[in-house]
Amino acid sequence: MVKKHNKRIKINNLYSYFENLVSEIPEIPAGSIISRTIYEDERVKVVLFGFAPGTELSEHTTATPALLYSVKGEDSMTLGCDTQWVLPSPATGA
Repeated sequence: MVKKHNKRIKINNLYSYFENLVSEIPEIPAGSIISRTIYEDERVKVVLFGFAPGTELSEHTTATPALLYSVKGEDSMTLGCDTQWVLPSPATGA
């Protein structure tokens, strides 16, 4: 298996650039969900989640707003009363 080069750049605390978000999550064991904080400051926290096939995040609430972005794979997602089919963004090339 060839490991892709992961390019992470932080410039002057203005932004972080991740060339390959998929490479930020290691191999996901069957039946597991992995979470990894890839960025955090006083205003925002960015957490990547990796889901093994057939796993799901249990219903919960959060005290802060969340932005959901699919990098790889597809599934349905229910937020409140709304269910959406989630596909990777064309920009990711996945």
